[in-house]
Amino acid sequence: MNARDVRKIANCALYVGVLLILFVFFLDNFSGVLAFIGKVLNVLFPFILAFVMAYLLNRPMMFFEKLLSKTKLPKKAVRALSVAIVYVLVIGILVFLIISIVPQFIESITTVIDRFPQYVGGINETLNSVLSHWNVTPDKITEIAGSLTELGEKVLESFGLISVSLASVMQNITNSAINFLLALLLSVYVLYGKENFVRQSKKILYWILPESKGDLTLLILHNANTMFSMFINSKLFTSLLVAVVIFVVCSIFGVPYALLLCLIMGIFNLIPFFGPIVGGIICLLLLLVFSPGHFLLFLITVVIVQAVEGNLLIPWLCGNKMGLSAFWVMFGILVGGGFFGVVGMFLGVPLMAVLYSLFSFIVEIGLENKRVSPDKMDD
Repeated sequence: MNARDVRKIANCALYVGVLLILFVFFLDNFSGVLAFIGKVLNVLFPFILAFVMAYLLNRPMMFFEKLLSKTKLPKKAVRALSVAIVYVLVIGILVFLIISIVPQFIESITTVIDRFPQYVGGINETLNSVLSHWNVTPDKITEIAGSLTELGEKVLESFGLISVSLASVMQNITNSAINFLLALLLSVYVLYGKENFVRQSKKILYWILPESKGDLTLLILHNANTMFSMFINSKLFTSLLVAVVIFVVCSIFGVPYALLLCLIMGIFNLIPFFGPIVGGIICLLLLLVFSPGHFLLFLITVVIVQAVEGNLLIPWLCGNKMGLSAFWVMFGILVGGGFFGVVGMFLGVPLMAVLYSLFSFIVEIGLENKRVSPDKMDD
């Protein structure tokens, strides 16, 4: 064993020792480390959200940039004008939704609170008739009715507690709004100077990794970007289409709160599999309160729209490019949702597709290096 080998072993032992020390420190201070990570993420959240916004708005910006590039405007002016058009459209849509949806939402909540005693009374009458039919004693009926009345009073008291805690809710909303506006402003700079960010990221990548591994990493990131873009664009398009169809059908048949219902379905449709089911249940429950006569119509409409989206639109937009079976799609949704909530459920499928393709690529290379015959995979 020469001096070079001894040096390599010493360096390896040093790295392992440092990792073990960090691991033990992490276990001893688990809660403190998690709190520190949470604080760091909270501080960086506007910047992370800004990059996410810029990523989502990049395609629309490129569309307008391509149109304006046919003019004689300078390149910087084309970029600035394209970014301005995209953000004017986004802000206009947000303002329209806020002005249209918030009053309907407040009105629906107020109506539920006002009608709640009537619902309890109706439930009491129904139970009385059912229990009388089954020869239940009057004392038992009175006891059950009293329990329902007490339940109704507790629910109304909970609404009162909610109104008392309105100040803290408003504070959270204000903080979220400030973070959103800050992220929106930062995303303008990110989108306008995206080439600089890409160039700086490549410099750091090639500084850390050898050139061959850097090229492989960029190839992986390119494939990931393709899958994420394809999935996000297809889900945004189909969700918008679902919302428009729901709104048109509800408007034609006079369903109340059509804009609120279509917005709920459009937002929940972004989440694969479970999203449309949850959104449909919420809308159907609202219709049971406000317009039971439209319950069946809305249910049939949602079933038809989801069938068309799942069997025609998604295969047409994505085809088999995701390369995932139904099992791995469900796996990505459940694991992503378990770790990161609603955002994880939305991004779980494209992230799973990226990991699946990367792992398949590594396995294929390993099998080729071992010279394993492909015929053995079919035995």
